[in-house]
Amino acid sequence: MSKNHNHRQRKKLHLGEYKELGFTFSVEFHAELDTAAHDALLEAFICEVIEARKLMCGGSFSWGFVCRDTRCDASDEDRVAVRDWLAARAEIKSAEVSELVDAWQ
Repeated sequence: MSKNHNHRQRKKLHLGEYKELGFTFSVEFHAELDTAAHDALLEAFICEVIEARKLMCGGSFSWGFVCRDTRCDASDEDRVAVRDWLAARAEIKSAEVSELVDAWQ
C-alpha cells in the first residue's frame, strides 16, 4: 500500500484485516461427459463439497474459483477437501488446486 488507508477504506477495498482468501481449481476429464453425467457430477460437487463446507464457487466445472460464502477466508482444509474430492472421482483425469490467494485481486 503506497498510502495509509483508514478503517472504512480498508474495508471497502478489502485490504489488511478485510482481505479474503480463496483458491482456483482446474479439472481435466478422461473423456467428454454427456449432459446428464456432467450435471450429476456438478450437482454432487456442489452438494458434497461446496455447500457442505459453506463455500461459494464461480466459473465452470473445468476451471473455477472457490471462497467462503461469508466474509472470512477459505482454509487449507477447504483446499484439501476440494482436491481430494476431485481426485477421487473416476470421471476426472487430473485436478489441480492453487494455493490460497487474495479473492479481490
